[in-house]
Amino acid sequence: MNTTYRLGTLVGASLLLAGLLAGCTTASEPAADDGLAPSATMTTSLPPDFPRAWVPVIAGTVIAASGDATRGWTVAIAPARAQGLARATRALAAAGYLTRSFRSDPAILMGPLYDVRLTDAGGTIVYVVRQR
Repeated sequence: MNTTYRLGTLVGASLLLAGLLAGCTTASEPAADDGLAPSATMTTSLPPDFPRAWVPVIAGTVIAASGDATRGWTVAIAPARAQGLARATRALAAAGYLTRSFRSDPAILMGPLYDVRLTDAGGTIVYVVRQR
């Protein structure tokens, strides 16, 4: 069961990351019909309305990001240092988030305004942030 759960989590995170990366376009390319709402854009920086003051993210390169305050955000970051998932979890804990899961991957944390799910997708840390 544990191996099946981990494999399912890894496959799910890989599909999420692949979807985020496939959806990235440049301004000169026409946007493909990916089934997302017109307001859902993919970028390589944090969305302007991402709650930076409430959800600390690790240092690194934003690989892909999408979402908004209504539906929540998904952000994939290639960490600047090793142990990205541990660092991300510690940063959220230092900001007052409480762990809601016994597993470290995915780590599910609850804060005063947001819930955060952290996954390590092959070294890339994926944040899924939802308003409470």
